[in-house]
Amino acid sequence: MMVDEAMSEAAFEREVVRYASQRGWLVHYDIPSYRRGMLRTQQGGDNGYPDVTLARGGVVLHCELKAQKGSFVGNQKRWRDAIGASWRGWKPRDVATIVAELR
Repeated sequence: MMVDEAMSEAAFEREVVRYASQRGWLVHYDIPSYRRGMLRTQQGGDNGYPDVTLARGGVVLHCELKAQKGSFVGNQKRWRDAIGASWRGWKPRDVATIVAELR
């Protein structure tokens, strides 16, 4: 897994998705849509749902991804608390944990 602590959240997400897919995980994530310079990604439900959902062999992981200096806020924390043990909050510094878990 190729991770640099200076990478953007979007680049980090692409790398997590690539790595998980190569290891046989099913992957779901939203693709941001911009119109007139504003984010317009269509979503239903409550804001703050994790960025990436992974599933393999009866295991489902809900992964909120952040750039190294990013923080988990507001509704993201509500989702974390509601999801429980399958919620993951990952930053580039967590690469060893990510590799071990997605093996």
